Amino acid sequence: MSKQDKEKSISILIGHILNILLFIVSILIIIGVYYIVQIKVFQNDYSNLFGYTFFEVATGSMSSTIEIGDIVVVKITKEVNKNDIIVGKSVFDLPIYMVIILSHID
Repeated sequence: MSKQDKEKSISILIGHILNILLFIVSILIIIGVYYIVQIKVFQNDYSNLFGYTFFEVATGSMSSTIEIGDIVVVKITKEVNKNDIIVGKSVFDLPIYMVIILSHID
């Protein structure tokens, strides 16, 4: 392989890598704009992306498992099982709890 062929191969490889990076950055920008529109324009409490959202932990109530400042990804669902960690809405913030006991209210 000549020097010119090696340079051409490296140039093509760099071009592919840059295209992949551009694609990833574009997807991240689209997700960011979608998040901002849901929060700022639609005045939602949180952004919902394919049934998931994320929160920053504000309190130390779960400090043995989740620390203050951690980011948690939350699946939006109404099904709760024992030992699930859930996010509940209160007046001041979105505290995170662990389900210890489940009972049905009829």
